[in-house]
This record gives sequence, C-alpha cells and structure tokens, in this order.
Amino acid sequence: MSKFKLALLGTVTVFFASVLISSNTAVAQQAQHADSINIYESQIHNPEELRVYMDVTPRKDNPLMKLSEAGRYTFINGLMWASNGVGSLNTYPLKIELSTNQAKEVLTLFGLQDLTTKIMKDNASGDMFNEAPSGDISPALHHCTVLEGYRCQLPASCTASYTDICMACLCGAQQEK
Repeated sequence: MSKFKLALLGTVTVFFASVLISSNTAVAQQAQHADSINIYESQIHNPEELRVYMDVTPRKDNPLMKLSEAGRYTFINGLMWASNGVGSLNTYPLKIELSTNQAKEVLTLFGLQDLTTKIMKDNASGDMFNEAPSGDISPALHHCTVLEGYRCQLPASCTASYTDICMACLCGAQQEK
C-alpha cells in the first residue's frame, strides 16, 4: 500500500474516531447535567400490553383518551420500548394538550410519573399538582438518569431529539442502581 493511501486511511480513521468520541462525549456531558427520577412498577411494559389496555379500558377511564386523536397517535408511536418498559417518549403531545394532572395520569401508566414536573414545568401553574402522593404508588424499581432532548437508540445509547426524553437506565446507557 502506498504512503498516500496509508495517510488517507489514517486521516479517515481519525475523523470517524473523533466523530464517535464527540457524540459519546456530548451524551456524557448531558448526563452530568441530567436529572434523575424513580421508575415505578407500571401497568404497561410493552406494546402488546398497551394494545390490550387500549382495547379493554373504557374511554372515560383511559387517560390516553384525553389526548386528541393526533396527539394520542404521536405519543403512542413515539414510545421507544426497551426490555424493561419505555426507554424514551415524545413529550410534545403531553405538553401542548394536557394539564399537569392529566399528564401525570398518562405517565403513571408507564411508571414514569416522576417525569411530570420535568415535562410540564411550563404548565404547572393553576394545577393541583403539589398534592401529597397517593398511598397506592408502588416502590421505585430503578433510580434512573433522564436525558431531556434525547431519544433511546437501542441497544444502549441516547441520540439527540428535540421532543423526547430518554430514560438512560431503561435504554441501557446507564447501569441500574
């Protein structure tokens, strides 16, 4: 192989290595400034359970029905499922269509009720959100770093996304504690 080809190959290798390092560094830097939440036992762990829930739960008892048809479609199709539940979700429909309490009801279906204040920080005024938690909340299963502005990219990474939040412990980007 000529010296030119070796130099070109070395340059390309260094370029791709720097791209990989910078993207991993960006996620690591974001993680340093990320919040942590508890992940709780939930009613819905996978797409099949969600389908069954939607089929058997009366409309008036289903918090997802408080979203418009387009909002519900966007939210449900924006769920990124990991092996232990939702790895990331599109928060936009919750922010623009629901009150804080309604968003909490939706997030509770997936054991993610602790995300409510993070997602709904602009909608919190006027809601009765600061009430004491009910006694039927299950103990936390995981303590998890959440990355706002990231989406779970299986098997174990979070990639940039304007409208998503990545649960790093469920996505595999963080070890469970």
